[in-house]
Amino acid sequence: MDILIFCIGFVIFVTYMFFLLKMINRAHKSQEKAQDKHKRQIHVTRKRGTMSADDCERVIKNARDYVSSHEKRKQFPYSKR
Repeated sequence: MDILIFCIGFVIFVTYMFFLLKMINRAHKSQEKAQDKHKRQIHVTRKRGTMSADDCERVIKNARDYVSSHEKRKQFPYSKR
């Protein structure tokens, strides 16, 4: 009788753990998708070799413009742009 109760409890516990881990995994995947959707990255493509001075200046200018536009949004978070 004790073995039967142990087996039933063990099956219930294993089933509970399986679905708990499945739910956690699903929530983790949906959170990753949401983060990737809202993450903005600056992509700089570069040809093989070194960058020319013009390319370096263009990349620096774009980065400065990106940062300054986000600083303005911090100052006026509800303004439409």
